[in-house]
Amino acid sequence: MNMMTDPEQLAPLVETSYQLMPLRHVDKRPLHNNWTKRPYSNVEQLAHMKNGANVGVRLRPIDLVIDVDPRNLKGGRRDMLPSLDRLGINPDDFPTVLTGGGGLHIYMAKPAQISVVDGLPDLPGIEFKTFGRQVVAPGSIHPTGKPYIWSSEPDDLWLDAPRAPEKLLRLVQRPKQTKIQSGKDVGEHPPEEIAVILSKLDPENFRDHDRWLQLMMACHHSSAGDAKEQFVEWCTADPLYSNDGPEIEYRWDSLNRHGVGLGTLYMFMREAGVAHLIDRRPSYDFPDDLANLEVAQ
Repeated sequence: MNMMTDPEQLAPLVETSYQLMPLRHVDKRPLHNNWTKRPYSNVEQLAHMKNGANVGVRLRPIDLVIDVDPRNLKGGRRDMLPSLDRLGINPDDFPTVLTGGGGLHIYMAKPAQISVVDGLPDLPGIEFKTFGRQVVAPGSIHPTGKPYIWSSEPDDLWLDAPRAPEKLLRLVQRPKQTKIQSGKDVGEHPPEEIAVILSKLDPENFRDHDRWLQLMMACHHSSAGDAKEQFVEWCTADPLYSNDGPEIEYRWDSLNRHGVGLGTLYMFMREAGVAHLIDRRPSYDFPDDLANLEVAQ
């Protein structure tokens, strides 16, 4: 049985400087395409939830939310606390939302000038979200019909969220931006060729976050960062992410050295059965990778 939204859950956020935004009725997607810059008032979002629709929290540069999805943890829900312990995090020490999907949103603060990575390779199922992204607010309803609720009365949130521990900040701080790594396979495919490659892949087959991120990094590397428009257009062709263009652009622009390149891109092409678009190039150091895309006529 589906539950109703609970506007009272928004109270700790409405009275603070957190920025609330409208989501679709019972959905995680923003109501508006320009949600990253569009002005909103918290009072309007309270009314939006009273009308039965979901509300999101548009994160600021000083916000850090740890998003734990047990579906992507090796041990499922029983692995949540051990994974957080590795980060030095006890959810009881921070305002925490129990998500409708069985996970956690842990709210904390960080210095505005510190940029963070989206995730850590050895901790799948945990994302670090900050400026340019949004999370579903408590009081909303998950597509499964289950609610997002505070794990306990978040008294500390009235005075703003506690600062993230230094141990965590050291782990997740993104290195300062440098120029895209050089190499003979960087920029191997201009944007129009990336568009051809992506046209052969079904975006709905990349709804798994880690798989999607690998593809984005591979396209970024292979186009020397120039195929952002083509990648965003491909992503938003999936109805589930049709309004996520601004967030995808932000994440593309935040990419730095990551070590994912042509090999991964061609792996996905082979999986999709379109390896015939690729010719072998013996000079490549990785014998199983293929290069020199032939753009389809």
